Amino acid sequence: MNTFLKKREINYNIIHASLLCVLSVYKFLLQQGSEKGIQKKQTKFEMQRALEQDPSVYQYDEIYDKMEQKKIETKAIQKDQEKKVQVYTVH
Repeated sequence: MNTFLKKREINYNIIHASLLCVLSVYKFLLQQGSEKGIQKKQTKFEMQRALEQDPSVYQYDEIYDKMEQKKIETKAIQKDQEKKVQVYTVH
């Protein structure tokens, strides 16, 4: 066998091995994507079921937002009071 055919055969083997690697990675990524899709559907189903059982189940977000707003307002009031105290003590 001449060297040209040997080099050509080696190149085909390298290309074949590379394609097999790419295909295995592609299959793996497809499998992961489908599993994530299934998980998302399952999560949505569970959230829907929880809301049907108790409509207030996700109201903690609203409560937390109100608590955070009160903290911000309290800090603003405290800063205003500190500024007033500073103004009165300087004069």
